[in-house]
Amino acid sequence: MPLQLPASRWTNLAGIGLCHPSHHHYPTSTEDVQRIVEFVRSQKGKCRVAGGGRSPNTATFTNEHLIHMEHMSRILSIDTVARTITCEAGAVMEEVMKSVDKVGLMVRCVPSYVSTTVGGCIATATHSSGIRCNCLSDYVRGLKIVDGCAMIRTLATGKDDAELRLAACHLGVMGVVTEVTLEVQPRVQWKVVSQPLSMTDATNTALVAEKVKSTEYYRWWWVPHTEGCYESYGSVEDVPDMSPKSPLRETLGLQCETPVKPSPAALRTASNTSDSADSSTSLVVKMVLKYIATDFVRHQMVEWSLWAACLYPNLQPYVNKVYQRVFYSAPQVQCGSALECFTFDCLFKQWANEWAIDASRAVEAFNRLRSMVDREGMLLHFPVEFRFTAPDLSDMSPAVGRSTCWIGVVMYRPRGREARDTHRCYQGFCRLMEEMGGRPHWAKYYDWGHHEITAAYGDHWKRFLALRRRMDPDDIFVNRWFSNLISPDRVNSTECAH
Repeated sequence: MPLQLPASRWTNLAGIGLCHPSHHHYPTSTEDVQRIVEFVRSQKGKCRVAGGGRSPNTATFTNEHLIHMEHMSRILSIDTVARTITCEAGAVMEEVMKSVDKVGLMVRCVPSYVSTTVGGCIATATHSSGIRCNCLSDYVRGLKIVDGCAMIRTLATGKDDAELRLAACHLGVMGVVTEVTLEVQPRVQWKVVSQPLSMTDATNTALVAEKVKSTEYYRWWWVPHTEGCYESYGSVEDVPDMSPKSPLRETLGLQCETPVKPSPAALRTASNTSDSADSSTSLVVKMVLKYIATDFVRHQMVEWSLWAACLYPNLQPYVNKVYQRVFYSAPQVQCGSALECFTFDCLFKQWANEWAIDASRAVEAFNRLRSMVDREGMLLHFPVEFRFTAPDLSDMSPAVGRSTCWIGVVMYRPRGREARDTHRCYQGFCRLMEEMGGRPHWAKYYDWGHHEITAAYGDHWKRFLALRRRMDPDDIFVNRWFSNLISPDRVNSTECAH
């Protein structure tokens, strides 16, 4: 059943850390997962689920049994009346969104990056932005789980509400989630306006609060070492009727004489050569310009510039200033689906450090972060992002119980190199967020143990641990990452398993 590869290595997309699983499993059904868990139990072993391997920490790492979900990625059903979609846990978010779009529905919580699995996204409370939008785990309406005893458990809204809220943001320790049912909504057309934001407006608490409150979607970015901010706010657009219309004359049954003109076929023939040449030239020019603007500038020049700044750190402020001038100095308007409007290019390999604080303290956090960077002489990459979500019900969501501002600090790994101040900045940012009552994004960078989680989550954490004990009494799904979370010591989430 398993593929035993003693010398195998496995890491995440960011290349942060490394583990050496002794066995790799590729199930195709819930029954396969049952057999795998039974096998692991017979070996008195441990296992974790890899998902898409997108989390830039060690949450999925193990040196024993690693379960890969790419063969459990099917869309199982879409209920247009109940407005739900049921899929296997290995389904990729982008495919889920495209599937419901075809039947006039949409997923409201659209993360910036959608090449992630549904099971992994709910496990860590993946979020979008919009103060009336919840994290993805709050849209879970049903789960099928193979627990640590190799038993299939089904949780559904209406009969298992308390357990479902606990298991939705499951951290990979309730068992192997094999199927997920998500609530979806009627599809709408979005209009997202992005534009430069002055530092005066970005630090105006009342103004920011009003923008967050009055828009369906809102986020802003800051490019460190500049006075440049950039905001995006989205609204639901009225969708025009795009169905074909009959010509007015035919509709009214009218006839009128018109001058004789060459037929369309004759016109096409006469202009065929020149039109074809113009069209080909235009297409080539567009392709070249697109390559220059995206692949070459954004993915080549920017990464090499950041790489150079790793060698010569004093270059970093200049790299940031140029990036801000090129990409964040002009307004843009985008119309389309949530998938088209809310996702964006995350560029290349990166560290990620994101915390959830009370939404009312967003501007205070921004000011304190800027002061810390200036005071400590830290050199940061870009952007620092501010997003907002509604209070969650999922017990282990960092947004549970309060309107939330998510603040993310990105530090890249250009061509595999590390910036001078990545860890110094991240440690300072973590301390600042803790002082402000923040909770870290589970899939990213932090150094928390049992004491810190208990202080931040209270009874939510106690109930979660109690359910986890019932679901996995022999700790089959506990790896070093989760062991650190229940230990009295602080251990960094990016430390590798041994």
